[in-house]
Amino acid sequence: MKGPITFLFIFLLILNLTDAAFSSMKGDSMKDHTRKPSVAGQFYPANAERCRTEVAQCLEQGETDYKPTRPPVGGLVPHAGWVYSGRLAAMTINALAGSGHLETVVLFGADHVGTARQGELFDSGVWQTPLGEVAIDEALADAILQAGGPI
Repeated sequence: MKGPITFLFIFLLILNLTDAAFSSMKGDSMKDHTRKPSVAGQFYPANAERCRTEVAQCLEQGETDYKPTRPPVGGLVPHAGWVYSGRLAAMTINALAGSGHLETVVLFGADHVGTARQGELFDSGVWQTPLGEVAIDEALADAILQAGGPI
């Protein structure tokens, strides 16, 4: 159950990405950088054990009898606080975790304060969460950057 719990937590962690959170972390200066949680204790617990308990509850409530005809290759989940959208997010996460094909989680976050002029990419390092650190898929990030164009 650790995989789906961590997966759900990471997807729902993206609640308050702002340009300020990344303004000093461009390119090589991001190497070995840790992105700290910005809203732990507000939209989700800051305590690891409470996170595990609440996520387990979401995953249990998100169980469904739906059986896809083909294994899912991706999913889109809401990023509102767990109390608002945890069950819906868990339905998607349960389907993805059950497929056995989950390799990478891509997070898209909103700029809730309106300071970003375009998208930004956290291309290296780790995200610190109440459940531990999650490494950035640097090869995927590099491929996205090498593709060119705005993020």
